[in-house]
Amino acid sequence: MGLLDFIFRKKSTTETRTDHIELKIPHTEEKYNNAEETNFYTPQYFNLLNERPKITDIFGRRYDLPKYSDKYITKEGYKLREILLLVWWGKAKTGRKSTIHIPQYFFTNYNLNAERLTSQFKVQGLLVDTNEKTLLTEKGKEIYNNYCHLWEIHAIKNYPINLDLDFPNWNKEKFELELYKMELRYYNEYISYCKKMIQFFNSFEKPIKGQKIYDEINYYMSEGNTSIAKVTDLYEKISILEDKVYSDRRLDIYDFQDWNVQSDSDNII
Repeated sequence: MGLLDFIFRKKSTTETRTDHIELKIPHTEEKYNNAEETNFYTPQYFNLLNERPKITDIFGRRYDLPKYSDKYITKEGYKLREILLLVWWGKAKTGRKSTIHIPQYFFTNYNLNAERLTSQFKVQGLLVDTNEKTLLTEKGKEIYNNYCHLWEIHAIKNYPINLDLDFPNWNKEKFELELYKMELRYYNEYISYCKKMIQFFNSFEKPIKGQKIYDEINYYMSEGNTSIAKVTDLYEKISILEDKVYSDRRLDIYDFQDWNVQSDSDNII
């Protein structure tokens, strides 16, 4: 599944939502017996844990996705991961020192013998050594200009990229927009998940005994509110990018007005 094939949600609104509902549980000073704590380790609890949203499900890719597949056929006859090395040499406009240490990720991520491939580029007239620096030749610059976006793909840190999957339809602004949309979807789902967990912990017969349930409710309250703030931030970023990419579109965000789950912490003993 290519990222730019990802279709996100529904019709949008032009209004920015900045509500942030702070929900706090008063700390209890009541004494309790650890041995009498309410047991919440039920089948329902473990089923709920399995419902926690996973960002990789939304991405449609695992984080262990290989960085390349060598399925993209270039007209020059090189693999994209090989051309990435040429792009690295060309990124420094005034050239790189001929004795520079080539980054280890060309070996660990792309399985290249970078030193030998660099020598091949020189033999094939793509690179030249001049005044202790290695520069692109005119032929090398032509390839660089055709494939310079490989570096943008390589540089992505928070999404599992694959050169051969992502290069054919690459557009950096569209990528950033779709990535923010997927992150927004994740936090929307995580807010709903936090609400569900709080409702579960509040469902136990009162009075609730022990500190553990209090701690769980407090944790999901905090996680939910943090996610609401993240949703607001992502919405603003998406609005800016949509103006650049799709000037006639806007995006709805999660309606979190109903994020108002009250705890029964006064009954925790």
